[in-house]
Amino acid sequence: MKTIVIPQFYRGPSGQKGLYNRQEVGLARAFAALGCRAVVLYPEPGAKAPKVETPEPNVKICYLPAVAFGTQALYKSWQILLDEQADAVHVMGDNSVGVPGLYRFCEKHGIVFYSQLGALKSTSNHAIVRGVMDLLLHRNLTVYRKTPTYAKTPAVAAELESLGVPCRGLMPVGLDTAIIPTIPGSKAMIRRELNINEQVKVLAFVGRLDAYKQPLDLVPLLQAAPDWYAVIIGQGAQSDELARRLTEAGPDPPAAQRAGAYLLSCLQRFCEPERKRDFRYEPVGGYVRGLPAGGPPCAGTGFNY
Repeated sequence: MKTIVIPQFYRGPSGQKGLYNRQEVGLARAFAALGCRAVVLYPEPGAKAPKVETPEPNVKICYLPAVAFGTQALYKSWQILLDEQADAVHVMGDNSVGVPGLYRFCEKHGIVFYSQLGALKSTSNHAIVRGVMDLLLHRNLTVYRKTPTYAKTPAVAAELESLGVPCRGLMPVGLDTAIIPTIPGSKAMIRRELNINEQVKVLAFVGRLDAYKQPLDLVPLLQAAPDWYAVIIGQGAQSDELARRLTEAGPDPPAAQRAGAYLLSCLQRFCEPERKRDFRYEPVGGYVRGLPAGGPPCAGTGFNY
């Protein structure tokens, strides 16, 4: 049985424990279903000793001591790869500063290194941080040019090619579907509980309200679809700006409402207008519930359904 280790370098707000977009755990479950053993590594800055969880057979989650570096982390040691007898590492390192060190360790010990990338440029709100991270990215690109590299989206695949990194193909992001709850009751009952009109069409935005997700695109979308009711789930740097623009959109703007997990059972269509890094968690979440999914516009300023 092959052992695949999946290290996480990111320690920001998304993909936290208990969230269905915790892609490393979803990927580990998928590897286990294919007959592999998967070990997920999460950084724990300040931890003195590792912690271990085993959510199912052949899936192991390890929380390891690490050093914080903004929203990233550096592991104090890669010895765990030898302890777990890793055959390969599945690296979603993007522009993480720990990628070159991991590559050197794998090269030294004969461990297969391959990457699945979703973003290359920094999305920090601080220009200096963006500049430094984009400079450090060149170290990672050197590694990616030497090793099998896959892209999460066509846009990233094109960017890799433009940077001289051969892209082996597309490898979309998964979900930890095992933790998505089944909500009892009919759609009508759930809508009543959420105070949503049972007759209207519902469009939801699920995700961080930060610039790289382009949540402000929801305003022209709702103006073009006046018969749709909007439910916005999330928070971020553009929360206030989005609320302001929705208020100014007209004397009777489409309603914007925050809600919770119940929406997975009552939405008619999901939409996330992120073009650069279109993980499609929300549409996939819709498919899990047997619902149709929507995506970004094909052309022009309106959204195509």
